[in-house]
Amino acid sequence: MPDRHGVVVQSYNVAQALLAGERWSDALGVLDEAAEVARATGDEPMLLRIDLVRAHAFVGLGSLDRAVTATVAAADRAAVLKQFAKLDQALELLAALADRAEDRPLRAACEEKLGALRRTMGLRPPAAPPA
Repeated sequence: MPDRHGVVVQSYNVAQALLAGERWSDALGVLDEAAEVARATGDEPMLLRIDLVRAHAFVGLGSLDRAVTATVAAADRAAVLKQFAKLDQALELLAALADRAEDRPLRAACEEKLGALRRTMGLRPPAAPPA
């Protein structure tokens, strides 16, 4: 019987390599298959990681709305799983997406949550937004 978690992890790694080669659509195809297996096996930590990589693929395709949706899903999963380093990554990506979309309220909300998270975890505060 194949190691389904191993298949998901390897697919995730392949998708990251495809992103590095700017093969956004190919990466999304691999991620969709990996997410299907992860959902079937209840592999929530990998679904979180898949959502983060999926967000970067959507950015590459110029689909900010879909990138935001994937990033919010990743942030929600990270919070539930108490994976604070991944939550930090998701909130930082979401803040960057808010900048690109010129959504100041979303950027402010991300900065607030990042600041609170980093204070709780004893980490550096979020970077100040560009002037």
